[in-house]
Amino acid sequence: ETDSDGLTSAAIYKSPSQQPYILCTTSASTERFRSQGEWPFTSPVAPSNEQVPPKTVHDLTALQDHRQIVAGTVSSTANKFVVLTKSGKILVLSLDGHEDGGICSLKDAPDILPSTLSALKSSRATPTSLRFDPSGTTLYAIDPEGKLIIVMFRPED
Repeated sequence: ETDSDGLTSAAIYKSPSQQPYILCTTSASTERFRSQGEWPFTSPVAPSNEQVPPKTVHDLTALQDHRQIVAGTVSSTANKFVVLTKSGKILVLSLDGHEDGGICSLKDAPDILPSTLSALKSSRATPTSLRFDPSGTTLYAIDPEGKLIIVMFRPED
């Protein structure tokens, strides 16, 4: 599989220190390893037109076995990144501070929730298909057929 659908979603969130960040998901090809591109990533949001230090932008390489990611969301309250794959799998990664700065996930592989949504016919999901509630403790995932999955997370300090 060498096709790439590029950027599939972007979610703005605040880090535990209240700094703005963005999680970008991609539906990348297997060429990522060779071309150094198209990984889902997280980055600080720079004020105005400033550039962020490259060492604070982190690829989510723990998602390497899940190429077709169509949506993503973040809970700073529960310290979780959650992504949805085209096949309907819901993957969960921890939200961790990186020693060089920025936010990353220190896990080698994501947790996969036992419930899945229907496979998507498109490489794009609606922005509302995967969201945390305002408290950041309840995840809502819905597919085009109306199947709803609700997952509760505990707040982490």
